[in-house]
Amino acid sequence: MGRGIVFGIVALAITVRGYAAWTDEIIFNDGPLFLETVQQILDGNLGAALSGIFHPLTAILIAGLHWVSGWELEICGKVLSVASGGLATAALFALARAQFGQATAVLAAVLFAVHPRMVAIASNVQSDGIHLAFVICGAWLSWRALETGRFLTGVMIGIVCGLAYLTRPEGLVIGVVLGLWLLADWYSGRIEARHFWRVVGGLVVTVMLFGGPYIWKISQQDDGWTLTRKKELVPAELTLPTLDRVGAAFSEVQKDGRRAATTAFLLLALLAWRPGWPSRRTRFFLSYLGVFFVVLMAVQLESGYVSRRHWLVPAALMIPFSAVGLQRVAKKCSELARMPRLAPVLMVMMLLGFLIESVPENEPKKLARRDAALWLRRLHPERVAGRRLRDAYYAGAAEHLQLNGEETADTLAIRMNGAGIRYAIVDDEYIDPREAPMLYVIHRIEHEGGAVLVLELQSDGDGP
Repeated sequence: MGRGIVFGIVALAITVRGYAAWTDEIIFNDGPLFLETVQQILDGNLGAALSGIFHPLTAILIAGLHWVSGWELEICGKVLSVASGGLATAALFALARAQFGQATAVLAAVLFAVHPRMVAIASNVQSDGIHLAFVICGAWLSWRALETGRFLTGVMIGIVCGLAYLTRPEGLVIGVVLGLWLLADWYSGRIEARHFWRVVGGLVVTVMLFGGPYIWKISQQDDGWTLTRKKELVPAELTLPTLDRVGAAFSEVQKDGRRAATTAFLLLALLAWRPGWPSRRTRFFLSYLGVFFVVLMAVQLESGYVSRRHWLVPAALMIPFSAVGLQRVAKKCSELARMPRLAPVLMVMMLLGFLIESVPENEPKKLARRDAALWLRRLHPERVAGRRLRDAYYAGAAEHLQLNGEETADTLAIRMNGAGIRYAIVDDEYIDPREAPMLYVIHRIEHEGGAVLVLELQSDGDGP
């Protein structure tokens, strides 16, 4: 199997993600924030672009592609995500080939190409697909560095780690995991001191070269050294959490982890397990899993929010093990049926099932919210209240009031009045405007299972 197989799998990954991007009509909820940062870059307002909560590389790449191509910003964001899916597929193939061999690497790359979660995060305006591509590249280079100990490999890892960090703060995990492995190998005598310092030197120098200026910038803004403005890992006042809080956080974090991996891929990976001490490649994966678990537990305890998107790096690095599990299942079934040719047929059928599942479905409620916002756009609202940031984006509003899902009609009217907001987009089962005399329904979009309302806050006597 030559390069043609790899190119074919990468083409499959890009095609699947391209189709998903084309059919998905709803922008990712954080997408408008990225596009706002892109516009600040295009306007030359770099200070504002670097002051947001999101790390800047995704917006910089979108702005660069827009400048070169002239395409709309949303299209540029989707194109970059789709392309990152192709890069991630190639990197996962390289990692799996180094750890498991060619045949397993091919199957792992195809599984990654059609994995529903991996397709979803690389087909919209968001940073996850780009970040994932960098981290998988970093994991592959780290595995090579542990075998070769070359300074140049350390430099390449530093570049990738710096770029991953400029996309999302978790990108620094590449350097953390590699550093732990290098220390362990040095302590055990597997590598010499010069091996250790060559890789570490190349890594540290290039990480600081790429990530240092951004760290300095946000630290100057926050009057103290920090790695990100998105979430705090260490609170200002450090207190030990109660056992109940730790238990609740663990429950949420592991649940999101299972959702990210999906049940089928997780079961296949478990079938790859062999009794005895874990192999070096298994320990390499577990080190990423462990570091992410510690980080996400800290985030959950501090901010109270972790989603399945935060688990996508360990979920992606698990896929080669899922490929091994799939091979064993197919082989066992063919042996039981005494049909040697059954194994490839079963694998193809499972891959087709994953492929079908990866095709996105536009939820009727989301489409109705978008259509309601587009209708409201004709009224040129400056501010809009809604459950999602994209409500304001589609309505063309400059500001958005985040609704938390707990408002009554009266409290909604009070919040809108206090914020100087005239319009809101809500679900009919969420708010009954008849409970607040100052709220009027000015538009209604029906969908399967309910309706979306456009509400206007009016003073007494101004009703329709």
